[in-house]
Amino acid sequence: MIASTAKVLIGPVLFLLILFAAQSIRFRWAAGMLLTFPALNGIGLFVASSKSIVLSPPMIPMIAVNGILCFLYITAIQRGWRLFGIVLTPLMLLVLGLVLWALVFLLDIEISSEWQPAFVVVCLMIALALTRWLWVKRERRSALRGSKTLWEFLQNWKEWYVRVVIFFVLLVLFVAFSYIGADSVAGRLGAAPILPLFALHSLATGNDPQAKMDATKTTVFLGPIAAISFVVLFAEAVYQRGFWFGLSCLIVGWLVCLACIYAIAWGLDELDRRASIS
Repeated sequence: MIASTAKVLIGPVLFLLILFAAQSIRFRWAAGMLLTFPALNGIGLFVASSKSIVLSPPMIPMIAVNGILCFLYITAIQRGWRLFGIVLTPLMLLVLGLVLWALVFLLDIEISSEWQPAFVVVCLMIALALTRWLWVKRERRSALRGSKTLWEFLQNWKEWYVRVVIFFVLLVLFVAFSYIGADSVAGRLGAAPILPLFALHSLATGNDPQAKMDATKTTVFLGPIAAISFVVLFAEAVYQRGFWFGLSCLIVGWLVCLACIYAIAWGLDELDRRASIS
């Protein structure tokens, strides 16, 4: 119990470090992949490591759903979708996204361990095809502004404190449902879309939303692939393992995910730059 409490308490600190690391990747094509970065997934499985392989099956399909919701949110903003004749605002889309996710949540879908590798491969093939289609349709714009230092990032606490609070609440709910034995509910909550949808809401209501949305939309389907792959491997690695081993696996897994996102974003940035020159 003490170990679980310690994991819950350090969870927001780890999440804050992830937010800082994410804003440090200034390639514009990284934004879409970072939306579904396995922050809550990873810390949730780390906290409930004694049940990680039980929690991952219901968690994995919801991560794929999150990628679809993010794509629909961005498309609705770009095209000015209407509902009953009313133009959907960023806040209305956030609420609708949560409602749609809740409907899928009630279906109680799970991907068993023996089918998880095949699920990853199928999702990867679909994601690559969709990303290629979105890449062809992309708009060429200037790069994003420079990143902040850690001190500057911490000073601008108003930009991130709401996300940290939401994250902590979700983590507590995840642990509570896992503790009472509602593992399927806990697993699905571990992939709650509140954080990515909140991030999109911030983009939609910030400066130059169309430019940011276009860059984010292009790689939005690649993020869930990284997150699902992480969950499949991490759930097995930390199952019934100790605190320090689990924490080490979590940090290494996150670093690998960030490195992959950085490499892909850099490669796409180079392709975009060369296409602009030619």
